[in-house]
Amino acid sequence: MCGRFTQFFSWTDLAATLGGFVDIPDFDTDRRPLQPRYNLAPTQEAVAIRSDAGAPRLGPMKWGFPNPHQPGEVINARSETAAELPMFRDAAARRRCLIPASGFYEWDRHAPGGKQPWFLRAESELFLLAGLWRDGPGGPLFVVLTCDTPPGFEPTIHHRMPLVVRPEHAAAWLDPGVDAAGAIGLGAPFGAPETFGVRAWAVSTRVNSAGNEGAGLLERVEPAAGLFG
Repeated sequence: MCGRFTQFFSWTDLAATLGGFVDIPDFDTDRRPLQPRYNLAPTQEAVAIRSDAGAPRLGPMKWGFPNPHQPGEVINARSETAAELPMFRDAAARRRCLIPASGFYEWDRHAPGGKQPWFLRAESELFLLAGLWRDGPGGPLFVVLTCDTPPGFEPTIHHRMPLVVRPEHAAAWLDPGVDAAGAIGLGAPFGAPETFGVRAWAVSTRVNSAGNEGAGLLERVEPAAGLFG
């Protein structure tokens, strides 16, 4: 599952990861650096990449589809069933997106004393979350796709992880000519051996509040006992 994530990379990092796949504006020249985010939450805007008129487009997108059954937003979609469910079916077939991330938070709900937040990130500067998008009243909206946690992944925090797409598969992921099943097959669980190395550490419960921001949220704390059993 993915309920908070971070974007604290530079435009240079993003350009290096994407390898020229999408045009990155010269924000350094324009004196408009990418604003680092250390606690991106649902309903907030993130930098994302979507296919627009057959070409990849980089820009802000808001996290969450309207929930048709109750107040609030749907922020994740199961990769195993997204192509079948009415809410996600069309997006899975034609409107896929990529959300660059520096890392994400997950909560261990079995930790002694309550939920223990952890920060998980790749050994590289950033990675690409697999997502779906749709138009909203104020601009495009996205959800993050999830899948089963790979066997043997530690820490044993949650049974679901985000689906990630390697940069070499980015063009095919966004291509509406690739059907939903073929696109999903390009992804892999975060932490799968074929993707990248992973680092994880416990962080303060300050991240629980979406109003808290800043690099201090990533400071390590001593985790509750028993997480690696």
